Amino acid sequence: MLDPISTVALSIVIAGIAVVALSPRFAEPLYRVFLFEPHKYPHGEGDWNKQWAGAQPCEDVSFRTKNGARLHGWFFPQTNAPAAILVHHGNTGNIADIDVIIQTLLRTGVSVFVYDYRGYGKSESSPSVAGVVEDGIAAYDWLKQRVGDQPIVFYGESLGGAIACQVALARRPKALILQSAFFEMRRIACENYPFFRIWPADLFPRPYFHSARAVNQLQVPLLVLHGAKDSEVRVHHAHDLIAAATGNDKKLIVLPNTDHHEIFSADVDLAVASIAEFVKLVVNPAPNVVPNQAGDPSQLIDRMRSQITEPLQAGHQ
Repeated sequence: MLDPISTVALSIVIAGIAVVALSPRFAEPLYRVFLFEPHKYPHGEGDWNKQWAGAQPCEDVSFRTKNGARLHGWFFPQTNAPAAILVHHGNTGNIADIDVIIQTLLRTGVSVFVYDYRGYGKSESSPSVAGVVEDGIAAYDWLKQRVGDQPIVFYGESLGGAIACQVALARRPKALILQSAFFEMRRIACENYPFFRIWPADLFPRPYFHSARAVNQLQVPLLVLHGAKDSEVRVHHAHDLIAAATGNDKKLIVLPNTDHHEIFSADVDLAVASIAEFVKLVVNPAPNVVPNQAGDPSQLIDRMRSQITEPLQAGHQ
């Protein structure tokens, strides 16, 4: 028989082992439901036939990760595009569900490559934290081979912002655009699910999604877009991300009427003008001008409207 002190000590040790063993780092599969909500083909709310694209050329793409998983994507080339944007989408749905993002980015004149993480859409396997980062690296490698020396800009939506930051540490882009992105994994987990507070950051999955640390290290041009009314990833994440970023070529655009999923409907003109001006400046910077000194994009909307191609026919909202 153990004495009372030994019994208490043993109970504490057992409880500690259980907390560690059941932590997001060591029991990641238990928590993937909080991170990933994939829609496999043909499910989802989007149009897999891309009727919204009209006459816009689109290449159906299949490529593999380093571990052999086959991934699927769409590449939308544009003539005389100043850059190609690689889109890392959010945690829900698949590429057929983000037609509004695709259409909006095409309006800025760039080529666009969107892909599905493993387990999403037509991509094989099932998602994991390390796996989706590997997927993003494979997508970059495919796009780099396709566009050659053309500048590549990363666009990360929500969870895709964290993935874009991790991929950027391995494959440096010309610039980085983060939409509705969070500061770091533990903070957003604790804000939305308070029980995660029992674990320190060291007990969260690896690679650790710390976007603020990444933008501090990367020192690439950065545009942060965030809705003032975002109820899922609150706007203070955007302010803290831009504060963490180093260098002068960074800009924060707070969209006044936008919630988490409304970024290209509530404030579409401001969003499009901001992205177009940012890409223009980072690809062909004017002498002695950096993006955060180029003026308020809200004052550029009328000028940018005359430079941006007409929107594609309306699609899924």
